Amino acid sequence: MAFHDSIEWKTFHADADGTAPVFQGAARGPFDFRVVCRAGPCNPSSEPAMPRVSQPAIESLSPTLQALFPQYTLGSDHFAEQFRVLAQVEPAAEHLFEMLMTLKARQGISPRHIELAIIVTSHLNRCHYCVEGHTPRLQVQGLDIDDPQALIDGTTTAPLTDTDRLVVEYAAAVTQSAQRLPESLFDRLRAQFTESQIVELTLRITLCGFFNRFNQALQIGESSTTAHAL
Repeated sequence: MAFHDSIEWKTFHADADGTAPVFQGAARGPFDFRVVCRAGPCNPSSEPAMPRVSQPAIESLSPTLQALFPQYTLGSDHFAEQFRVLAQVEPAAEHLFEMLMTLKARQGISPRHIELAIIVTSHLNRCHYCVEGHTPRLQVQGLDIDDPQALIDGTTTAPLTDTDRLVVEYAAAVTQSAQRLPESLFDRLRAQFTESQIVELTLRITLCGFFNRFNQALQIGESSTTAHAL
């Protein structure tokens, strides 16, 4: 079992000054700790997060989706809305979530590198919901990132390896300018990863982009004031 399988969300509240929502959770395993993730500005007057479409009850879903639900959400509420909304199209939900669970079990790419790529991609796409949900999973992998932009800028004080930095660079490049990737970047990727791993890493980065846009378009996990201020 990967360490992040044991994450449990405990509370969700605002700081005393009302400026930043705080998620607190605990992870059981070789390391026992509490996680605190700050998600950015919070407007107390914002409408509660509410998806634009209804969420089917878990018991109404197919047996396959019912079995996948706790595996995907890790027993928390954070990605439950996303799961239930996508379950409106059961074939898509079954194939997507089953694929993600299969890749997770296969571990063709280090979970640390997957979480790094997801944080970078989600930050660049301004999907706060995904950044909030994956920050604790990255903490379990040994990286406590307060500011995702510092990862991209290269100013973070987190203990990154050269391969970590390469993953961050690649995730940012794919997200921002996939049509203009320099061959020199791929030369460095080939020195660290097999072709299968490069394909899987690219898949996870671009699939993350899909989930970012899916969440934003259907207002999953973000208040209407925050997500659609314009």
